[in-house]
Amino acid sequence: MPRPGTLEQRLFREMCKPVFKPIVLDKAEMLAQKDLAKRAREEHNPRRDFLVSKAKEDFFGQMDGRLVLVLQPLFFEYHQFVPKLNALFDLDYQFKGFPAEILRLAASGTEWTTFSDSFCFTSSPNKYIFGDPSPEKLTKVLKLLSKTPFLVLLGGFLQYRVMNVQELTSYSQLPTTIAENQQQTLALLTAPGNSLATNISYHSQTLVNLMDSLESQQRKK
Repeated sequence: MPRPGTLEQRLFREMCKPVFKPIVLDKAEMLAQKDLAKRAREEHNPRRDFLVSKAKEDFFGQMDGRLVLVLQPLFFEYHQFVPKLNALFDLDYQFKGFPAEILRLAASGTEWTTFSDSFCFTSSPNKYIFGDPSPEKLTKVLKLLSKTPFLVLLGGFLQYRVMNVQELTSYSQLPTTIAENQQQTLALLTAPGNSLATNISYHSQTLVNLMDSLESQQRKK
């Protein structure tokens, strides 16, 4: 039997005894309480609410009038990624990233739902780059990404429209200056006239040849 100790020790032990007896719960009640606590944490998550507000401001708030390219990253070393990051920065293209779940919550009930439904349906860590929508710069970016095997281009988003890789390539080949637009328009306008003139000349020459042949045959007779 342990010794009772000094008077101070016995008083200390008496003072440290719990006033209320510990509540004993069965396993079902404990699991139910844990489930309720988990739901409460999910419904009132200040970190998630903060990220959703930042995504609305820093991600979707910057999309209007800009081109967004969606990339699927493969395995790479960081020293391989830095030169590509700097090259894209020189072209005014910058990376922005948020978890797919946060982007879905931020886009819910807004005009950006099309984007979240197209690119945020999985938990894959996509990378998003924002930049100038000019075809000239997009051509340079696509050329850079073609030499970057660890960044796979999935598609793009411009003015509330989802674009696949082929559409992005076609968009990058559009004329970028007024002179190029005028030249392309002039070529389209003059194409029917040139084709008509060519056909008339061809058929006229064919008719002349046939008449000459017929005349030569009549002379032989």
